[in-house]
Amino acid sequence: MSVMLSPPGCARMVAASSTSTVLGWRRRRLLCVALAATALVSIGIAPPAAHATASGCTASGFGLPKFGLSSAYTCVYVYGSGLNVSSSRAEWSGGGAIANYQFMIRWYDRYNRLYWTSVGPYNSGTRYGGAWATFGPGRALAGRACAELYQSGSRRSGVPCVSIYP
Repeated sequence: MSVMLSPPGCARMVAASSTSTVLGWRRRRLLCVALAATALVSIGIAPPAAHATASGCTASGFGLPKFGLSSAYTCVYVYGSGLNVSSSRAEWSGGGAIANYQFMIRWYDRYNRLYWTSVGPYNSGTRYGGAWATFGPGRALAGRACAELYQSGSRRSGVPCVSIYP
């Protein structure tokens, strides 16, 4: 065991145990490794735990595309931990209006195969400035989730996706 990464006293404990039984030495060594791992986690050297909460947005075709400007965006939000999804949300926001619209979130596995589609309610009428649909909990596969906005039966441009991994 390296003295540089050992918690204080572990090097002495391992060295002093060289005359004890093999089983006692293994227990002491295991204790030192556990103390070193605890110290690394407490000072932030260990990698963070995986987390499934993610969001992404993309321009949805409004604004002045000739000048590279957009004033409206379609976004996808996935909330949860690991592969457990507590909720997901598709959203449109910005300048302008949408009418007769519906949101969908399509779930793809790591091989880009569609395995689930979350379909929001169809909304007739016109909305100005923003609209959204929220979907309930579930279990996701490693892969990605993409939000789609349909207006009057046609998919709008701009499909944001987020990666999901354990």
